[in-house]
Amino acid sequence: AAESIDTALDLLVDHPNTPPFLARQLIQRFVASSPTPAYVARVAQAFSSGRFMLPSGAETGDGRRGDLAATLAAVLFDPEARNPSATPDQDGKLREPVLRFTQWARAFRIASVEPTAIPVLDFTGATEDLAQAPFQSPSVFNFYRPAFVAPGTLSGAEGLTMPELQIVNANSVFGYSNFMGYFISGQASRDASSRGTPGFEPNYSAEQALAGDPDALLSRLDLLLNHGATTSVTRQRIQAFVESLPLTQPSDPGYDGPRERVIAAVQMLMTAPDYLVLKAEENSDAP
Repeated sequence: AAESIDTALDLLVDHPNTPPFLARQLIQRFVASSPTPAYVARVAQAFSSGRFMLPSGAETGDGRRGDLAATLAAVLFDPEARNPSATPDQDGKLREPVLRFTQWARAFRIASVEPTAIPVLDFTGATEDLAQAPFQSPSVFNFYRPAFVAPGTLSGAEGLTMPELQIVNANSVFGYSNFMGYFISGQASRDASSRGTPGFEPNYSAEQALAGDPDALLSRLDLLLNHGATTSVTRQRIQAFVESLPLTQPSDPGYDGPRERVIAAVQMLMTAPDYLVLKAEENSDAP
């Protein structure tokens, strides 16, 4: 049986369709939902040769067909990945809901991720939640099809593939916002504590220290969550709302102005189009 499996895998790796098939899928997961044929061909060549020349002139890969170090380097260092203006209509990808949630948890150093006291985490695939549940995709082809073209959209009219849009609808857009608000605000942590299992408490201490300077706060969140890609228009809108929240409320001794400002800023940034659509940074030399 082991010999038969090895033979089958060797045949698949050596098949001429394998390099472009895997190249396109890897590009879609890491860089762009609708890569150009030329981009796919360059990554496929790195897969086939097992080598890729880095911008520094150094070579990566051991020369064996299918070397993933060379293949992923080709994905991340390709001109279309480093210079998004080269193909503006085909740059970027929609962030998956689960990856947005886990990024928030990591960014704010969640103290405990024990989910037993938070029932909503039993299944997050409902459209009123994340519309995506880890390890519970509806088919072996993942949560969406790689060749999905969203009907009734501008990208669909251009024939561009947008796989992640297959799990996006009018209900899931609001579901994601409400789901994240439940955790960002700390309500999930309070509910968990009431059930005797504290957890999912975000650490906003560094951000709260900047609450008196909304511009500095937005700069930190922009770097922490969105690798500095938030547009000035979006930043101005978020900052204006954050500044409208008072730092103190004499009539309410329990009011925590700095925390309220941070919660609002995080919630608004993580639901903004600038964040939801992941794009490459212009002229960046590092993946």
